[in-house]
Amino acid sequence: MPSLSTTSPPPSAPFACRALIFDLDGTLADTAADIAVAVDRTLADLGAAAAGEARVRTWLGLGMKVLIERALCHAGLEMAVPVERAEALFVDHYGREFAVRTTLYPGVRDTLPQLAHCGLRLAVCTNKPRRFTLPLLQRLDIAALFEAVAAGDDFPTRKPDPAPLLNLAHQLDTSAAGCLLVGDSRTDVAAARAAGMPVVTVSYGYNEGEPIARSHPDAIIDDFRQLPALIV
Repeated sequence: MPSLSTTSPPPSAPFACRALIFDLDGTLADTAADIAVAVDRTLADLGAAAAGEARVRTWLGLGMKVLIERALCHAGLEMAVPVERAEALFVDHYGREFAVRTTLYPGVRDTLPQLAHCGLRLAVCTNKPRRFTLPLLQRLDIAALFEAVAAGDDFPTRKPDPAPLLNLAHQLDTSAAGCLLVGDSRTDVAAARAAGMPVVTVSYGYNEGEPIARSHPDAIIDDFRQLPALIV
């Protein structure tokens, strides 16, 4: 059996769940490179210097609007450029190259079918807009594995609000407690806690530069292939 990360104590028992809900960016796929290119091209359009991938990685997790607000603030343009204008530029750039540099994390492609074959129902809950979420899942060739998808603009609120998770639990015909959220950030942990849902996080994702252990998820895994060992 794979060992759990030593950065977090293992759960007292495996998780008994009927459904798994996955975050997308930073959990299933490393999307930061494509996002960073779009951010930097947006900043160039506005006459600002590039932010760079390393910095952009620390801005991810709370949705596109927050990402753009952080980019404008970094460039000192928050008072000069409307967020809506910068967001439109970003959407255009990202829409052209949203799956050029993006890759699935190791073990994701093999582990997801394994979980589905065990009878677990799978879904995605992301703060990424739907216009990018479904095409990206299709480009990564994993869309067919998920019964439901909640994207960042499907509801009036997004994670860390629990509404998208609770809606997915309903679609999957189970309770929040019968689902397990798999994410990478404190946003995911907060959303799961608010929904009354157990949460496992990966150690390698996007968490605004902060170790995920500080958010106290129920368990942390260093490799996606460790996930089946945690589930009854």
